[in-house]
Amino acid sequence: MLALAALPILGGTAQAAVPCSGDPSAVQTLNITVSGTPTYGFYALPAGPPKGIVVVGHGYPQTAASVAPMLPGIAQRDGVIALAMDYHGTVDVTPTTSRGWRVTEGAEDSIAAAKLFEGTCGPLGPITAYGISMGGNMTGLAVASHATRANGQPLFDYWFDVAGVTNPIETYLDATAISQAPLGSIQQTGINGKADIEQEFGNPILNLGNYTAGSPIFRASDMKSSGLKGVVIAHGVLDGEVTSDQSAQMLAMLLLNGIPTDISAVVTKPPGTPSGLTLDGDVLGLIPGYESPFAGHVNQLVQNTALAKLDALYQQGQAPTGNHATIVDGNAGSFPLL
Repeated sequence: MLALAALPILGGTAQAAVPCSGDPSAVQTLNITVSGTPTYGFYALPAGPPKGIVVVGHGYPQTAASVAPMLPGIAQRDGVIALAMDYHGTVDVTPTTSRGWRVTEGAEDSIAAAKLFEGTCGPLGPITAYGISMGGNMTGLAVASHATRANGQPLFDYWFDVAGVTNPIETYLDATAISQAPLGSIQQTGINGKADIEQEFGNPILNLGNYTAGSPIFRASDMKSSGLKGVVIAHGVLDGEVTSDQSAQMLAMLLLNGIPTDISAVVTKPPGTPSGLTLDGDVLGLIPGYESPFAGHVNQLVQNTALAKLDALYQQGQAPTGNHATIVDGNAGSFPLL
């Protein structure tokens, strides 16, 4: 089983005094050393005493800088320390693009950063992992890691899985198929993704145990024993990059392990907004002028649906109960299934 190593977090005395509050609009850089490797991330602080911490996990092939613009809004709205780490072992190609499926390393980095702020600013309220796309894989491993706070209590309370990769075996097979299709830049993404997943987990035939240990769908019992209190899932039903069946698989495993989970299935996009990658767009997008009506991969409505749940958690104390399944539609609005 892949293990998150014990974390000698701090690489120097400069890390001993991180601030706990400040100007929420200011995005600051965090430099730490994790497992002997220097890495970095970004954070934003609440104006007053922090209510908790939100750790944001970025997708593929992005960097921490890709999600850094989200941090001030989260810090200001919810009164929390909002942070995002750039997973060590990845190679930044541009400020917002990278190569590498370093989800185990990203989990180590995220745990290290959360422990640093919690140890300095605690005791704190809820600590939440908020994973987007590949960040769902990373944060899923983090919340299954049995990490603890300075007082020995569980580090993570909640997990937000936003169009997340929770079955990297399936994602690897998808990337392999895409890598063999003459689809231009999409084909290259498949080629890169296949190679990067293999670099993280090995050849799937020879290293299947690495893939299962690195798959959140197989780690739900660890999430339960790590003290996870609840989960929020948001996914576009016709997501064309991370298909929504992965969220259905994750939901089933979470419920089997008694973890309260609320899920929002997003159907169409609001008029005039981008779709993101959709299943119908992957095929019909070759037709000139075709525009998908559906909410695709990490579409604006998918993201806003998850952020509204995050705001409700910190502003009204509305934690996931496991009794809410919601259809969200950009045209018809939202209505509950449960």
